Amino acid sequence: MNIIKSKTILFTFILLSTGLFLFSCKDKLTDPGLIDNTEFQFIINVKDTKGNPARGLRVSAWGVLSIENQLYKTGVLNQIKKTTKIQAQTTFTFSLVRDAYVIFSVFNLMDQEVARLTNESRPAGLHQVSWDVSTQSSIISSGVYKCSIIAKSITSDSVFFQDSIYAVLHQPDPQAAVLGWTSQSGMFETTNRGFFPNVLNPPTLLLTNSSGPEIAGTFNYTDSVAVFLTDTTTQEQELYYLTIGKQKNTFDLTWNPAPVAPPIPIFSITEKSSKLSDTVTVIPVTTLTTWKLYQNYPNPFN
Repeated sequence: MNIIKSKTILFTFILLSTGLFLFSCKDKLTDPGLIDNTEFQFIINVKDTKGNPARGLRVSAWGVLSIENQLYKTGVLNQIKKTTKIQAQTTFTFSLVRDAYVIFSVFNLMDQEVARLTNESRPAGLHQVSWDVSTQSSIISSGVYKCSIIAKSITSDSVFFQDSIYAVLHQPDPQAAVLGWTSQSGMFETTNRGFFPNVLNPPTLLLTNSSGPEIAGTFNYTDSVAVFLTDTTTQEQELYYLTIGKQKNTFDLTWNPAPVAPPIPIFSITEKSSKLSDTVTVIPVTTLTTWKLYQNYPNPFN
């Protein structure tokens, strides 16, 4: 068990110019290679310094990213993002060969629909839809989501095209990346591995910037996860770094918030070059002869 604890109130910021595209998995709701057959569980037992259960603490978490930036130089402020409103948004592009009725939905890895971005007739051509998390009626936690498109005949049930991609919502913000609250016994548990992308099996993750789907590098999730506990009454907070694996993970944490301390890195950047990139990929008209769902950008989005 590897626990690194920082007694601090930290604020972290991630540039909005980063993004990720996982991979096309056609019409399967959950790709069989993404999830192992192991029984995943995440449990924390939280007590104060006197051994009493720390009840009613808000539990937030996000994976720690390791980024290799190949196309453009960027800087990262070493702080946890603090917001008064969730502003996460990403854009999806798709092409239609002919007029079609389009359903574009977002699912979590429990196969539950969390958003429907479009449900209407669209003409042939190139289209974009946006997922704005701030418009959601419920909290959307950081993690992996399935973004699925179905294009079918306007006059019948015939399906012209169906495809999907996995996208990652990365919110290093305790107010946004909420998993739940500790119980009366000071415990929190979940079996939803979608909250912890590092325990999944994604392929190489491609980085895009906020202006378009041009590939700018790669990144991955490390085994380290930032877990942030908050007393929403006193606004006391404490940050823990936990190493989480693919099976059962149980941690005993001590709740002992303290004054501000120096910030700890949330993710690292490895610069490949100093070339600046602010270009947008232009999709030629000729590609509209093909039904296609393009990668989303930016992603991980926040």
